[in-house]
Amino acid sequence: MEIAKTIVNQVIALDPWAFGAYGATKLFEIPECSKYAGGLMFTVNGKKHKGNVLIFLKWSDVYKIVFMSEDGLPVKEVDEVYCDMLVDVLDFIEFGDRSIRLNGLSNIN
Repeated sequence: MEIAKTIVNQVIALDPWAFGAYGATKLFEIPECSKYAGGLMFTVNGKKHKGNVLIFLKWSDVYKIVFMSEDGLPVKEVDEVYCDMLVDVLDFIEFGDRSIRLNGLSNIN
């Protein structure tokens, strides 16, 4: 539960309005496993992305963010995300690929 709370607090520290802007609901903890230290999953209803967002904390202390469609299919993955980049990447929900280009992120699949 601590990892999920930490992620929420990091996003709020970067942008107190982020979760509201994304239309975020149904926040759930992702439990620890062999590949990840844990994470956070939530549903969004943004302008450019609707579905689920999964934020995994990797054991190397960076995040992997996966945007899933409403049908449960992966739409976009961003790997090696540092905590200060969380909102820049999550802005994909509202701005689509434009946010990724504007923020100069190159580790996108």
